[in-house]
Amino acid sequence: IEILIKNIKDSDILCFNYIVEYEDKSNELVIPKYFSNTSKLKNYIMTQPSACTKIYKTSIFKENNAYFEENIHYEDLALIPSLAIYGPKVEFISDAFYHYNIRNNSIMNKTTFSNKIDDKFIAINNLKEKLAKKYFEEFEYIVLKHLCIMYVIEFIDYEKEVCIPRLYKVSKFLKENKISVNNKYFKTKSKKNKI
Repeated sequence: IEILIKNIKDSDILCFNYIVEYEDKSNELVIPKYFSNTSKLKNYIMTQPSACTKIYKTSIFKENNAYFEENIHYEDLALIPSLAIYGPKVEFISDAFYHYNIRNNSIMNKTTFSNKIDDKFIAINNLKEKLAKKYFEEFEYIVLKHLCIMYVIEFIDYEKEVCIPRLYKVSKFLKENKISVNNKYFKTKSKKNKI
């Protein structure tokens, strides 16, 4: 905690690395990939939107009436990147303070299909309302990463009755919002790092 307090100083948000721990007792240090020649604030928008890999001054929430959506999955995605519109001072440190445990039988690894994955559209639409006007390229990158890659990975192994309507919905969203795979950030990522 001393390291976090020491490093947050005048910042509103402090971002840090995390460790993924697997049931077989192996682990992996996760270091987000940042974009060079891009501001800290824009990098913050495009980092993993997990609230657990950051600490915040409570004032950023209280003074801006910012809160997590209730009763949806992906509530972090709906809120965390949008905090950028309030102009917070952001810092990054290389220490890992969060340990993410992956269990084979967890809700995130279940093998039965759940429509709750479609909440990702609620999160992306909430984010669009708050973020897209001022930070469209960064919003576009989030859409490409979270809808075109991560969302599709969540349902692609299910039967076509599950896949086809969702692929159509993604395609429709991209067209309606003029989202391009030629996004400057998305193009610079290797295939592995796009995921």
